[in-house]
Amino acid sequence: MATKTPDLCRIRIGFYSLLLPADKGLKVMALLQGALGCTEKYDTGAHVETYEIDEPVPLELTMVRANQVRRKVEPADRPPVIHAIGTEPLKLTYRGS
Repeated sequence: MATKTPDLCRIRIGFYSLLLPADKGLKVMALLQGALGCTEKYDTGAHVETYEIDEPVPLELTMVRANQVRRKVEPADRPPVIHAIGTEPLKLTYRGS
């Protein structure tokens, strides 16, 4: 019996993107509907954290097919590429009096 690959989705919350199973992504989106962004500030006089309400949080949900997902490939360890201007070594000459 073949196992079915779960449907995936990408949710974007502000500037952050998360990839997760579609059913869980839909639940997250439902929970975050109506969420407001806020800015944390510290009130030094009252010694307490305060929160200023900003704009509503931008949310986005996109369905993703399994063939669209790739693992990040780390670059192989290799020496840095040196871009030489010429093939001759630099020759310094002193032209003082």
